[in-house]
Amino acid sequence: MFRTYKEILVKNGKLFVTVSGNRYVLAECEAKVELKEELQELPCLGNKKAVVRRFATLLITSKHKMKTVDISNIELISFNGEFLKNNKDSVILTFTQCLPIDELDLTEQGENSFEVICSNEIITKLMAP
Repeated sequence: MFRTYKEILVKNGKLFVTVSGNRYVLAECEAKVELKEELQELPCLGNKKAVVRRFATLLITSKHKMKTVDISNIELISFNGEFLKNNKDSVILTFTQCLPIDELDLTEQGENSFEVICSNEIITKLMAP
């Protein structure tokens, strides 16, 4: 079972792709990061659950302008943006490895979801109020 425990808006985001060793901006966009945890039920009395792992999902859903790129040659996808921690504070973070959950939709109204490979340190930064 998966549970989303925090959503964070991202402004001034840039989605990068690496093709043939060169890094290109694929899109300038706004996004949302969902912090999730995978829960597993424990075989004991009551309804006890244990957290198996925590991870982040990056959702690019707002209007964005994608650059044209040959999808078959993409080696790596990364993301950089300004994460809004509360109404006043923000922090700029980079996710160096984003794995597409579904097929990439490179249209202007397309929605793209990525599982983000990041350290516990980054997840802890994002969880802080």
